[in-house]
Amino acid sequence: MILELSQLSLVYQSAEGETEALRDVSFGVEEGEFVSLLGPSGCGKSSLLKLMAGLEKPTAGEILLDGEKIDGCGGKIGYMPQRDALFPWRSVWGNVSLAPELRGERNPESYARLHTLLSQYGLGEFENRSPAALSGGMRQRVALIRTLGASPRLLLLDEPFSALDAQTRLSVGEDIRRIIRAEGLTAVLVTHDIGESVALSDRIIVLTERPGRVLSVHDAGELRALSPHERRAHPLYAAVFDRIGKELHILA
Repeated sequence: MILELSQLSLVYQSAEGETEALRDVSFGVEEGEFVSLLGPSGCGKSSLLKLMAGLEKPTAGEILLDGEKIDGCGGKIGYMPQRDALFPWRSVWGNVSLAPELRGERNPESYARLHTLLSQYGLGEFENRSPAALSGGMRQRVALIRTLGASPRLLLLDEPFSALDAQTRLSVGEDIRRIIRAEGLTAVLVTHDIGESVALSDRIIVLTERPGRVLSVHDAGELRALSPHERRAHPLYAAVFDRIGKELHILA
């Protein structure tokens, strides 16, 4: 088990009082697994991801990565927010090479790996372009490769496709999943899209309305070898989609 969450709770304090965001959340993620978090708006999905990233501290419980307690941001964790957050004044290469720069790893090996990733995933000829010259899907691939530049053990995705139109969202989702699989990464995705979660994930964890708790876990591991496009034609896709849809309808 690469990631373990045990009896995790989160309470926000403000001048107006306390807001209980998460209560007694426990689950694990296996190495190489792709897991999605689903739930009603405001149920604490993004807060849970920030706890995993070490950006916030839980009120109770603990999170272990490789058996060690997560305490602040670390190099083992890659975090992709909703927006690609590329620096417009830096080229594609300037953006993806940021992690080695910040870590003091400006060496031929680190740079060669980034050149290979850009070339392998269709961005080699755009290294000197500005992010403004790229499509939304290309920008997300650049953002992912920038995250991979830090060689994370765990990749956290906070609705990274939400700003894209429906058609682009499908193709970019397939691209990102393919890259994650090829790099052998473990990933946790926050999404509000049921179809997206079933098309991309090995397991889908559904949270209740606030305070978020684990309502159910759905296994789509049988579809692991299929592409998202192939998954949508498989009977299990429809079965899992319908079960989750009914659960979320009851919560709405």
